[in-house]
Amino acid sequence: MIIEDKKFLWTHPLKMGGTSFRTALVALFGDGNNYHASAVGGKITVNDGHVSLKKLLSIDPKYKKFYKVSLCRNPWDRVVSFWYHNKRHMALNRGETSLKMVNSKYRGFAPRHLNQIFWQNCTFEEYLRSKFLNDLCPKQYYFFKDIEIDEYIRYEHFELDIANVLKKIGVNADEYNLERFGHDTARKWGVDDYRVYYNDDQVEFIGEKFKYEIEKFNYSF
Repeated sequence: MIIEDKKFLWTHPLKMGGTSFRTALVALFGDGNNYHASAVGGKITVNDGHVSLKKLLSIDPKYKKFYKVSLCRNPWDRVVSFWYHNKRHMALNRGETSLKMVNSKYRGFAPRHLNQIFWQNCTFEEYLRSKFLNDLCPKQYYFFKDIEIDEYIRYEHFELDIANVLKKIGVNADEYNLERFGHDTARKWGVDDYRVYYNDDQVEFIGEKFKYEIEKFNYSF
């Protein structure tokens, strides 16, 4: 997302509360254009999806000097949130897959159907070892060449950090109720403690898989 008149640029990594932040930004700075508009123009550019820093900077060289913001979150927590998100949206909300489809060894089915089959049947361990975990790597949202994000919104104190960011772009956060935006899919479903999902080997595996952000933001299990 880019807000031209505020000289503001924001990247949206997966499962870090970004949908809530985007909703707030659109409400504050939008000009009535389509919520998911992806074309450059108007007061705000909203990208429908998760766009890398490289891609946003490539739109116009001047964006390199904008105030650049992104989000971060404990990887062990985020992995569980992604698990719930996909279990719900790729399986439960798309109808049941027939046993015949499952037994077909996936021949003749579109990728979405293959993903649906996977999420309907996979265990947490199979998910951790799958290609889908690579989608959570945030590096592409954090830096490009010698350019890095200026400020991070930490999921663990989401509203406080958003208020700080909004203040820097001239918004009094007290006038906007950020708390009305739910930003944890997993906890909406009653998952209070991500740690119950992991055994010792899985804790170590995630620690190595997301070593970059764990060290960068000093996270621990």
